[in-house]
Amino acid sequence: MTTDVHQVDDERFFQLVACPTCVGVFGVQTAGGEIPFQVTRRESPVLVITFAGAIDRRKYTLPQFGGARVDEYVSASVVGIADPSLARSPALTAAWYAGHEGFETQQILPGLIRRLVSACGAERVIFVGGSVGGFAALYYSWLLPGSIVIATNPQTDLDRYPLPHTDRYRRYCRRNLDRQTPLSSVITTSVVSCYTERFENTVIYIQNAADPLHVRDHLAPFLAAVDLPDHERLLARLGYWGQAGHAQPPSREWLPWLEAAVASPSSAAKDIQRTRRESVRAAPKPQPPSPDGEDHRLAAAIVDQARALEVETDARSPVRSTS
Repeated sequence: MTTDVHQVDDERFFQLVACPTCVGVFGVQTAGGEIPFQVTRRESPVLVITFAGAIDRRKYTLPQFGGARVDEYVSASVVGIADPSLARSPALTAAWYAGHEGFETQQILPGLIRRLVSACGAERVIFVGGSVGGFAALYYSWLLPGSIVIATNPQTDLDRYPLPHTDRYRRYCRRNLDRQTPLSSVITTSVVSCYTERFENTVIYIQNAADPLHVRDHLAPFLAAVDLPDHERLLARLGYWGQAGHAQPPSREWLPWLEAAVASPSSAAKDIQRTRRESVRAAPKPQPPSPDGEDHRLAAAIVDQARALEVETDARSPVRSTS
């Protein structure tokens, strides 16, 4: 499905976004380049900003936005930001919203986000992203003290990520960077170092426990880097939801955290946690799920086998005298 993109400069974009009924996709011309935004504005003091994960370019066209249908679940304004660097090559699936030569997104986007917050009259800002988008959400939230970030299975240090992914980024976005020069010389590659330096936002970090690479190389270093006093701003959730590998947690896991972040009396982690807990208590208890057909058949086969074994054992047992 083709999305109509309205081409506007940044000044006109923020004029349009100031209207609480603004809805649409905009290609915002700024700093000599273009950043796509998907906007659903509402009369709300809360603004949710989403970032997309890696994109399968064989299946999807640009621009792609994260947080599909989030606006259907929260009453806040929702703005999705697409990664402008993906247009550099059809082979590029991820660029971490880190920019490319001639368009340094990490330097350009923070100012645009601040203007977006002002145009929306937002009193609370929540960043949302998974994997590649989780790295971006953690980074841009860190730059906005008092904000909230919900990151699922994020990368936290690009130097710890498998080389094929970062190599493609270097090839198409940093062609003038020689192999001996680290990416960290031109972009921020580690949010671990950011949060080690200071911690002035609230982080909700949700990680699939069956994703060993991200648990070991991204979650663990991040948690280890956070000073003990800053843990009051961190809610970390490590769990297994039925799929191994780099599978995103289901919406039933992260969406209630977003709803709690929107409804919480403040952006403090303890208030978000309390709001989440109270919403769970107030919700009607779900009915037990019906057994999966295959599981049911397997269970029946095991029972039949056990019964057959019991009969066979009884047949071989000597008959005791009752006298």
